[in-house]
Amino acid sequence: MSDSHVLQELKAKFATFSPQLRKASRFIIDNPNEVAMHSMRAIAVQAGVQPSVMIRLAKAMGFESYEPFREHFRNWMNASPTNWEIRARKLATKAKAEQPFLDSIIGDDITNISRILGEENIVQLKKAVEIITKAGRVYVFGLRSMFSVSYYFHYLMRLFSSKTVLITGIGGATADTLRDIKPTDVLVIFSLQPYTRDAATAAGFARDRQAGIVAITDSKVSPIVTDKGPNIVVTSSTEALLPSILPVTAVAHLLATMVLVATEGDESMAHIKRSMTQLEHFNVYLP
Repeated sequence: MSDSHVLQELKAKFATFSPQLRKASRFIIDNPNEVAMHSMRAIAVQAGVQPSVMIRLAKAMGFESYEPFREHFRNWMNASPTNWEIRARKLATKAKAEQPFLDSIIGDDITNISRILGEENIVQLKKAVEIITKAGRVYVFGLRSMFSVSYYFHYLMRLFSSKTVLITGIGGATADTLRDIKPTDVLVIFSLQPYTRDAATAAGFARDRQAGIVAITDSKVSPIVTDKGPNIVVTSSTEALLPSILPVTAVAHLLATMVLVATEGDESMAHIKRSMTQLEHFNVYLP
């Protein structure tokens, strides 16, 4: 679902708001449908602020009161697919009408991937490489649809480095794996909206332990971003059922490759040789 212009403005103005307005804004950015469906007081409770803060936020966004602000989100929600069922029905309708919906889906991915190498992301990628190469351990985390991306990044890194630790969350052991993270370590975390609770918690824990955080996400006000960064922001908009993971996978591939190039030397090459020898020993690949 594409953002409404009010959501875009909220994200742009987020850093200029007071702490209470930021708290309310973060909830609305992450849960825009809730604004359309619930009263101002109910939203204030969910956001953890006073109702007066919601009124102040609406006025800060150019509305005379909260009700027109809420009406904007009602209109936006009615004009956009709001859940998986609606998105699936829309896809089926386009397919029956023989519209080029497959072309549009691939086109969305191409556009999203092309935006990765924007000027700001280049700076953030280089910063991420510097932090990762200097880290003692590199913890890698992504849940649900992001797990495949985190696993792929870990898989690539393990070919030439032994310092990555993949957090799988098996048996609910996310906390256990992160227990020993230190200021000399870094957490590489993948999370797109809708953000998982454990991803936000893991980022907060790493932040409290003063470890580095490399956030790969879809918003500058995502719950996993940090003031220090690096924060690599990708767009994943698509008409498909779920946000596309292809742009995030492209970032994982690019970042691991950049780390390899930055650490090129006898140690990395020796590690790659050991990896290949071990794979050959287990006859992993057909001759």
